[in-house]
Amino acid sequence: MSGDLAELEQLLARDVVLYGDGGGVRPSPSQPLHGAGPVAAFLVEIAVKRRATEPLDLELAAVNGQPGRVLRTQDGRVWDVLTIDVHDGQVHAVRIIRNPSKTTHLNRVTS
Repeated sequence: MSGDLAELEQLLARDVVLYGDGGGVRPSPSQPLHGAGPVAAFLVEIAVKRRATEPLDLELAAVNGQPGRVLRTQDGRVWDVLTIDVHDGQVHAVRIIRNPSKTTHLNRVTS
């Protein structure tokens, strides 16, 4: 969330793969991204761009038994859900669901 590309790249395996699903509604790669540089750049870009228009709350969570996080808008709506596969201290796979039709059941909308 800090936007530090170099720091993020250090956490990623050289052959990391990012799988995304934006449902055509939110920015997400249409094909898997491969490599620490492209994956880090995508993650930083979406986090920094979104935070520039609206603050997001980060919630660390276990997602389907995997380490992950949920980003929520200020009114409790899920912006995206991310999981990671970690082996030997590095992230080898990132899965990010940005498609609102697949995250609606997770919303905690406040009045």
